[in-house]
Amino acid sequence: MKLVVTHPSIRVLFFALLLSTAAFGQNSATTASIEGTVRDTAGKFVPNASVAAKDIATGQIRNATTDSDGVYRLPALAVSTYELRITSPGFADFTRSDVTLTLAQTMTLDVTLQPAGVNSVVEVSDNASDMDPSETAVATSITTENVEELPVKDRNYLQFALVAPGVAPSNTHTPTGAGGALASPLEDSGFSFGGLRTRSNSIVIDGLTNIDETTGAALVALSPEIVREFQVVNNGISAEFGGAAGGTINVITKTGSNQYHGTLFTFFQNQRFDARNPFDAKRRLYHAYQPGFSLGGPLRKDRLFFYVSAEQEHQISNDEPEIARSIRTQINTALGAGFAPRLAVRSLQGSTFRSGRDQTEAAGKLTWIVDKTNTANFRFAFTNNRERADAFDTTTLDDPSSRGSVYSKDYQVTASLSSVLNPAAINEARFQVSQRSFISRAGDQTGPEI
Repeated sequence: MKLVVTHPSIRVLFFALLLSTAAFGQNSATTASIEGTVRDTAGKFVPNASVAAKDIATGQIRNATTDSDGVYRLPALAVSTYELRITSPGFADFTRSDVTLTLAQTMTLDVTLQPAGVNSVVEVSDNASDMDPSETAVATSITTENVEELPVKDRNYLQFALVAPGVAPSNTHTPTGAGGALASPLEDSGFSFGGLRTRSNSIVIDGLTNIDETTGAALVALSPEIVREFQVVNNGISAEFGGAAGGTINVITKTGSNQYHGTLFTFFQNQRFDARNPFDAKRRLYHAYQPGFSLGGPLRKDRLFFYVSAEQEHQISNDEPEIARSIRTQINTALGAGFAPRLAVRSLQGSTFRSGRDQTEAAGKLTWIVDKTNTANFRFAFTNNRERADAFDTTTLDDPSSRGSVYSKDYQVTASLSSVLNPAAINEARFQVSQRSFISRAGDQTGPEI
């Protein structure tokens, strides 16, 4: 039996988002912002002060000017570490070089300028706050450090969502991701938010949806090497994350910088290094290795940057039928007596059988800083997943004849342009094309009859 689904679900998404002054506190799904008030030592507002935020990684500079109330706003900033500089005639310069922004964060940084003649001030910050009083969403942030340092099963970064309160794994296999398995054509997102259906969630990458409309499962899988950070939003979801009755996992990918950075790695696991299951006579076969790399840097300093990653996973193991010996004997007796004559499988086996999985993940991102107010991003991602004798999640009839194989390929191309029209208005345009092909083969080519 063979099921072929070419899901040209070639999906195109394009929209523009304008943030008015009244909605200023809201952030884009992919950026952060800084705001605050500038005063003098007497507590009076300092109008027309020049504010500049420099992205230390890319060198991009964003400028703003304080209004009559001394308020400045720097919206739609890339998630990064910034140097903030504030200057005004008659006052000493203010400089702070450790302003680190996380995804969807609004940092409030109020500044007191010293009179001219006093040396420039570098503050470490006792008045900076990343609390956004206008934010109503309940979200858990998974930072770059978390992604890089915390252990995760099969290098599937989506498993980090389980650290958020109210999130539980589904009863199917792990969700599609780096090292994630395709349990069946009817898989889901792999998570339940507050007990809601696992197909009611949303997975967003760089502001664009990454789910199958039918099942709610993730499409392309990303290597953790290209994931910068993400948010797990339980409730209070903004309109930008529409289309999900459950929760949202909002992911952003890494961007290259003015310095070259990369990784080269391989992970290896073998049954010889594992303890024997006390219920088994000997160790079961298990062999897995996962090589990969990542590289990012400049194509043109301060203007054009790239980041690429790829990894390949190979896994071979032995599975053992879970049917009780007495039940297997009864089934084989019935089959031997001629029951279900059209069934190609004439007996259920009690010995172990081989299963395996191979998965390739590759992604690349290009960032173009057009000017101080316009930034364009382009991304390509590809996943090729092959599962042999390990599909359909058949735990009650776990025999080689009941197992199947799954072959799937996902392609995704995205583009976005972010434009800051003024401190109170942002325009974002995003475009995406996705395609999935899916082939499912049953272990019994004739077709199951029991």
